[in-house]
Amino acid sequence: MQEIFLARQPILDKRSKLFAFELLFRSANNTVSGVVDNTHATAQVLTSAFGDLGVTRVLGPHKGFINVDAGFLHSDLIELLPRQQVVIELLETITINDAVIARCYELKAKGFSLALDDVDELDEAVASFAQGG
Repeated sequence: MQEIFLARQPILDKRSKLFAFELLFRSANNTVSGVVDNTHATAQVLTSAFGDLGVTRVLGPHKGFINVDAGFLHSDLIELLPRQQVVIELLETITINDAVIARCYELKAKGFSLALDDVDELDEAVASFAQGG
């Protein structure tokens, strides 16, 4: 059985106070993610954070940002996440299209928070999406 580590990368607010953690998957004996399958990595993070360790122990009073790919975004599993404690972080590999936008509106209506991951510059599609249009 492969040993799995859960990394917590702090996210600070503009006053440099801890705001949240980005929850990341790490394989044993490896300092980089080694992620080949993003959906599998997300599932591993969720199993560790919310099953094995417990959300309170992992996050305390803070939110947890969880990277999701298009497959996980459209899966029913995403709706099992604790809405008030997680932020769904859309990976930069997701193509912003009508189906993704519709799913994001659906999740937002169900009480989820969403964020874009690793955005260096906004192309027209991402800018429109980020502004709610």
